[in-house]
Amino acid sequence: NYTTKGNKNTIKLNDYTELKSEALNINWNIPFEELDKKIIKILKGSKKVLFDNSRGDIREFLPKLKHINKNELFQQPRYDYSHAKRKEDYDKIVSGFPLKNKERHFTLKRKCGEVTGEYIGFYDDNTPVRIKQDPFNRISNKPDRIWFYLDNRIIKINMQKILNGPADNRSYSAYDLESAKVTLSWFSISKAINGRYPIWANMFNIWNPQITRTKEKYYYSLCFAFALSENRCIVTKFEKDNPVKGALEVYIDNPLCPTNPESFWRTTLASSIDTNCKNANDLISLIENLYKTWNLEYCKGSKIENIGLDKEAYFKYFDYPDFVTPYSGLIQIKKYAEIHNAEKLLTQFEKIIEQTKKVKEEIYQLLVTEFKYFE
Repeated sequence: NYTTKGNKNTIKLNDYTELKSEALNINWNIPFEELDKKIIKILKGSKKVLFDNSRGDIREFLPKLKHINKNELFQQPRYDYSHAKRKEDYDKIVSGFPLKNKERHFTLKRKCGEVTGEYIGFYDDNTPVRIKQDPFNRISNKPDRIWFYLDNRIIKINMQKILNGPADNRSYSAYDLESAKVTLSWFSISKAINGRYPIWANMFNIWNPQITRTKEKYYYSLCFAFALSENRCIVTKFEKDNPVKGALEVYIDNPLCPTNPESFWRTTLASSIDTNCKNANDLISLIENLYKTWNLEYCKGSKIENIGLDKEAYFKYFDYPDFVTPYSGLIQIKKYAEIHNAEKLLTQFEKIIEQTKKVKEEIYQLLVTEFKYFE
């Protein structure tokens, strides 16, 4: 449609994600007029895609925090405890990895954490790393917050995870209810739409859903319950004088244990669950029952040592015996159950897995059907 004055080009994008290849099994040699009618019938009813950045970025909804050295508030930034090594950092112990983790001390090209750090972060495989406090005072060894690896790019959503200490990069923290709403929604959206989002969404960052007021508590209840099930929080300790003399012993507990009265779950999230959200409450009950079984029939209120987890990344680099406690993480309890063929626990885990799928599906349906996430 050329004009001498120039054209104003407007991109119009249609979403044909649901189109099946069988629909194109037509005779392409028929006259154009007939072919045009068939094509229009195939394409009729497709969704129009808003192909711009007006949806925003979910990071914009993170609450603000005070910088410890500045008298002003900043939106919660990502926290990274690793950076490229300088020339003088090679061939010496400069990272916060356990001393026995020689490969990461000497072959990794990044310096991770600090040798005398008084807090614990986690590397890719859940290896503990000593770290220092960050400029926003977010790090704690109490079970009073959770941490995430969160990538805001939709194309990278399969990387997301929940931990009880910072990941080496792209870490964000949930330290109160408002920060939990944003971060746990971000995590849940990522897991719910993974493998099910339209191709055009690859171009965008995750955006905040338009949650209806009547569904707000219900939606966040699903996200909180999903996190209670889908997390990699553990209980472990970093022994003293490791990796250097003078480093303190650091113990880290599980903030997503429903039976620990000091956990982030009990102090912050549990009271916000909507009693009308059946799938969320059913999942929470299953996990609570598993912890009751775990404590009453296995741990019996105390720590158990030498139970077969000594090859796990969060124990294998230390000299003390591997252990579990009544508050150990789900991934630790499940590993124990598999090693010791604890059928009662394994049966409970099967039920948790099935209910978690239901919760994730309901989150997806809310996003795409009620909140019109991709429209």
